[in-house]
Amino acid sequence: MAVSAGRYVRVVTFRVVLAIISILIAARAGHERAGSGPIWLTASLLAVGAAACLLWPFVVPARHRAMSVYTVSPAFFLAGMFLLPPGPLVLAIAFAIGVTALVQGTRAYRIVFQLSTSIAVFAGFALVLDLGPRASDFMFQPAPRAGLEFLISAAALVALLIVRSVALRLEQGDEAPHWGAFQGPALVEAVLSLVFASTILVLARINLIFLGVVGVEIGMVWWFLHRYAIYAEERRTMPEAGIERRKARPARTAGSTPASSPARAAVTPLPWIGPLESRSPVASSSEDDADGTLPAAAGAEGETQGGGDEEEEPWRAGRTRRSR
Repeated sequence: MAVSAGRYVRVVTFRVVLAIISILIAARAGHERAGSGPIWLTASLLAVGAAACLLWPFVVPARHRAMSVYTVSPAFFLAGMFLLPPGPLVLAIAFAIGVTALVQGTRAYRIVFQLSTSIAVFAGFALVLDLGPRASDFMFQPAPRAGLEFLISAAALVALLIVRSVALRLEQGDEAPHWGAFQGPALVEAVLSLVFASTILVLARINLIFLGVVGVEIGMVWWFLHRYAIYAEERRTMPEAGIERRKARPARTAGSTPASSPARAAVTPLPWIGPLESRSPVASSSEDDADGTLPAAAGAEGETQGGGDEEEEPWRAGRTRRSR
């Protein structure tokens, strides 16, 4: 009981401190310069895109009838660090997470934790490193600038995973995963976010219309994964249906015949009779006598031989019987 109470106190303290830090960062971001260009249009587009990715994440079938969920909403927050001043970036993050929480009915403490971590990491990096749109961006070469932004984005995602790992450790204690939040799905999600963030940055600096290309790409990936998840679920349920049908069949007992198969007539095997040469004359004569065919045959044989003999020699009679 004392261990549970101590863990609860640590978790509450960590979340309250994180919420206070995020509020301070948001307040400091509100006093930054607004910048130039279509700032609010860019902020609205990024906020809507992040909210859509949170509402419709990528669902990928995994092993043991599980589903892996990936969201690329951090890609829009990463792009906002370089395309927006800190103030509009905080508003875009709050709008995306708040709308998603209202639609999905997320609990209040989860909403506060998501807002705190996102604002503290993304807006904090934008403030500390003095990121945001600048008039001198065109003076830098595209490739080195994209590489530097990629490294800064990777560092921000690592910081986000570290904060989540600390929260897992405080909540679960010794039962927490060894690597914390640095698990397979989280790493895959981070890689996807980095890729889409780089695409958003390059296309948004050319023209905001090209952000529609990113939206089409994400929509096509989501549609393909959604169809694949449905197909995989159908394939998983098909063997179960076959097993249920086999279980519903009546069990066959020994000697029972299915009603659908025609009845077969029983075949009685005939006894085997050896060759005639192996049978003795006595046995042959007894069998012929039993049939009643021997006298007539003997008389006919005597007449054909023409001798008029009433009796036939024993060896000739046996030979005649054997030939018959």
